[in-house]
Amino acid sequence: MIDYTDYIDQEAFKEYEYFLHKVNEKWEFQYGLRDSYDHGIDDAIAGDVEYFSQWILADDRMRYIIENIVAIPDSQLSPANKIGNTIISHFYGARGIHQIMSGIKDPKKAHVDFTLVANNSDYLQHIKSNCAQAKKEKKKFYGTTELHTSLQTSGRNYCRTKYDEPLRPIELTDILEWVASWTSDGTIDKILEVNSLKGMYGILTSKPGIGEYYGYHCATSNSVNYALPFHHDEEFCMPGPGARESLDRIFKPLKDSGLVRKLPYGELTIWIRNNQDRLFETPIRSHEFFHNFIVNDNQKVFEHDQTELTCYTTEVSLCQFGVYCYLKKNPHLISKRKVARLEDDSVCDGAIGFPI
Repeated sequence: MIDYTDYIDQEAFKEYEYFLHKVNEKWEFQYGLRDSYDHGIDDAIAGDVEYFSQWILADDRMRYIIENIVAIPDSQLSPANKIGNTIISHFYGARGIHQIMSGIKDPKKAHVDFTLVANNSDYLQHIKSNCAQAKKEKKKFYGTTELHTSLQTSGRNYCRTKYDEPLRPIELTDILEWVASWTSDGTIDKILEVNSLKGMYGILTSKPGIGEYYGYHCATSNSVNYALPFHHDEEFCMPGPGARESLDRIFKPLKDSGLVRKLPYGELTIWIRNNQDRLFETPIRSHEFFHNFIVNDNQKVFEHDQTELTCYTTEVSLCQFGVYCYLKKNPHLISKRKVARLEDDSVCDGAIGFPI
């Protein structure tokens, strides 16, 4: 791999390093691992401004997936349903999506059965009723830090074909029904047999509406499923728009040099990950709380402890740095940087579980 050291904008890289250390401090404070957090005069990185951490186990969605989906015994939640529930966690984005759809408050039981979604009209209607009630109560279905348009369109188009309704409008359960169809078209079976992050990405992006961003990030979301033989630190990376903007900023000398037609974004991300110890003035290291996750008494989720930036988390950090730079230029948008959660972790009023 080429040595890109001489093509770094040092001022931009120093700002990137500053940002990573502040995000690290912020998440340690939010998890109670440090006593205080001070953002100084930099409102773009205030404590209530949402950024995803550069540690996969600081992401509450990843921890939710591990603890409440993949760690559930197969006898209670099938391998296929673990994949399906992981996918909708990312495709919808709101932290309470499983409780809303299932009508069950307990997160260890609030799962969607994708075989029933595809084959049992009563079960599907049960979920639709719960969604309708949640909509009345103005519960959140979609996360606010990602655009879901392409997924919503693909779900709608699938349902238009399924129900032979060419003018059918988008419904909240369209994405769910679309993902449920993967149980019968062979997609879930392929995922259960995949052996690399790149292979998982290929399966996902073969679907209409799943581009580089959702293909890569949904693949890495499934990498916390220790039953699947791939991991998020493989030397494969598909940086999203935010990460690419950050790489344009950090490697502006390379972009301006005329040596390349466009920056090799994936290669640059992997290069930062592989050279992090010499690139950062102060190494970026995780608190031991984020090193690993133990489930079912002694099962480690990751084969290797997460002590430094990985290929995936380097991409995440670059994406979030892009958000930070944008908010600094547009401070009026800072208050909108929120993440969608159920405020009281409860299901909507009147929602009940399906009698299976």
